[in-house]
Amino acid sequence: MNFQRYAKSSDCGACLDVTGPSGTKRYTVIDECPNDPVRDARCQSREHLDLSQEGLSAIGGVGRIDMLTWKYVPCDIGSAKVEVFTQPSSNTFYATIGLRKHRYRIQKVELVTGSTRIALERRPDNYFVIDSTTPAGSVGMALGPLRIRISDVYNHWIDNKITLQKGQSVSMGLQFPACPAGGDAGP
Repeated sequence: MNFQRYAKSSDCGACLDVTGPSGTKRYTVIDECPNDPVRDARCQSREHLDLSQEGLSAIGGVGRIDMLTWKYVPCDIGSAKVEVFTQPSSNTFYATIGLRKHRYRIQKVELVTGSTRIALERRPDNYFVIDSTTPAGSVGMALGPLRIRISDVYNHWIDNKITLQKGQSVSMGLQFPACPAGGDAGP
């Protein structure tokens, strides 16, 4: 995704229907196009996408497609539930978590304690940080048990209490509801 839309990983995990000369295929955003106006002025366009050679050839491109169109769509996750996975280097004082199997782009992740919600920092690599001071007074509790609230770009949210396992995925046991229109009509 171009760096403007990627916006420090806010589009990471988004699903797109991309149309080229020979048809439409579904892709998942995994990283950003470099923000280097000297190297590649095309990446400065808000609508620019970089595809792998295999992805490009699947929709009829050879090296480049100038009239490419795309739109956000719900990810095809079937009946899967959202998963929270923890990097292997995580521990009880500092954990980095990612999300899998979500239907829509993720807006934010929060820790819930009583009626208080604390937004987790989202790193540019699309991992969210739980450190020994989040929430206050929780030293040594970065792996939980924790109540986590995840919100998508449509302001749907799921909330559940889970205990994280370093280097493993844990199911939230929930999934975002399908939007009646089937997702975002943009870019």
